[in-house]
Amino acid sequence: MKQILKYIKENSFYIILFIIFISFLLINIKVVYFGDDYVYLTFRNLNITDYFSKLWGHYLHTNGRFIVHLLVTLFLKMPIIVFQIVNSLLLTGICYFGTTIVLSTDNYQNKNKRSFVLIIMFLLIASLGISIMRESVFWLTGSFNYVYPCFMLLAYWTVLLKIDNKKYFVLAIILGFLSSSTVEQNALMTFGLTLLTFLSKYRRKTNIKQFLKDNYKLLILCFVTLIGALTVILSPSQFFRMQVATNEANKPIIDIIKYNLLYFTRVFAMSKRIMIYGFIFNLFSILAINKKFDNKKMLCSLYISSIVNIILSFINLIMLSIQEVNIYNYLIILGIYLTYTWIMILDLIKLNKNIFSPLIISLILMIGSQFMMIISPIYGSRNIIFFFVMYAVICAMIGYKTDFKFRKIFTLVIFIIALGLNLITFKGYSETKFIDEKNKNIIKDNQDIIMQEDSTITLYRFLNDDYCWSTPYMSAGHEVYYKNYYGIKSKIKWVHYR
Repeated sequence: MKQILKYIKENSFYIILFIIFISFLLINIKVVYFGDDYVYLTFRNLNITDYFSKLWGHYLHTNGRFIVHLLVTLFLKMPIIVFQIVNSLLLTGICYFGTTIVLSTDNYQNKNKRSFVLIIMFLLIASLGISIMRESVFWLTGSFNYVYPCFMLLAYWTVLLKIDNKKYFVLAIILGFLSSSTVEQNALMTFGLTLLTFLSKYRRKTNIKQFLKDNYKLLILCFVTLIGALTVILSPSQFFRMQVATNEANKPIIDIIKYNLLYFTRVFAMSKRIMIYGFIFNLFSILAINKKFDNKKMLCSLYISSIVNIILSFINLIMLSIQEVNIYNYLIILGIYLTYTWIMILDLIKLNKNIFSPLIISLILMIGSQFMMIISPIYGSRNIIFFFVMYAVICAMIGYKTDFKFRKIFTLVIFIIALGLNLITFKGYSETKFIDEKNKNIIKDNQDIIMQEDSTITLYRFLNDDYCWSTPYMSAGHEVYYKNYYGIKSKIKWVHYR
């Protein structure tokens, strides 16, 4: 028994990592095809020549994310269980690499805190609002457009810290290009991370020539990640896609900016799950820097700002549950933003020794991930995942700096909360899977009806539209591809399941 307990203690980090993987896998095995999955399923049965010809044409005329859609179409050729396992690995990997990056901020790397940091990352990824999850995490095309880039960014950052070793430098070149050539946001974030890491090496009175010579590897990586980013940003289809989206939006640029700011605010400050981010950020900020202040006024401002931030967040949620958004909500949200800003300033003052420390780099990437999208006519919750992944890293960095009693009990509590959140998500997608299976059986049992154009087949809508995305009954365009995939020529009547 003692040997078993010793083994568990020595390998607790990897046991927790395995539990995290299983919790994500349980959700993923309930994930079915949604939206654009049915569009890209048209690639499934093509021969290799037609496949690459169509993929290249897609890059030139439809979407500039070549590597992403290469992965999407390849995984759609495989049984869906392969994606379900890979997506679980990607989400677990985000937690793992986020932890590795946080530990790298400390030269001494307190391994006793490793499991604590991992569970913080897990809690915050599990706390993503369902509007973000449904658009970017739990469906195949969405995952490779948003989860995979986040994973690649953190994996690249981990390797970037070790490039003094030749094999890691070669690996950084590969990962840097693959990360920067995913999607527009991640492209600029990967290049920005490399550039900021390069600038972080500069010291006053350093000879410029010597500085460039000493950091030539980072210069090479800046060039590699810039090239990767340009393959996406300057792709021929990018300008056409943006022009079409702008024409469809039919709004002046100022109205697009206003809409996007309000949209981000709704996701950031009006989501119950995302309240957890605010609570963790405030708690860890107090625990990390309260003993570093000699000035009692500054310390008092930290406590007051944190308390006000949490109270305003709760008031905002209560108001939203009983009425529509009004001017009072926006005044409260302004207060939330201001208190967040002040607490972050205090964190930066007390926890940083370098103008381009990992904490500041994370903050720049977090803000930059949304700043670049503010003029986009195709902004949505899916784009905000980059913000919250970096927010999770920031919270974990601050949490790593804390020292308090009952850490083990606190860690166990937040681990249970994170597993509970994933259980809620699992339940939602289980209901979606149930309806999807019902519809498949109806289609299978009514082949004579679906082959007649003047007939109508009745299928069920999902039980909760929060746990699906771009459904055929919400999008006429996607219904066309849905019918094509199942060989349905008849009309479809979508009804609620009873």
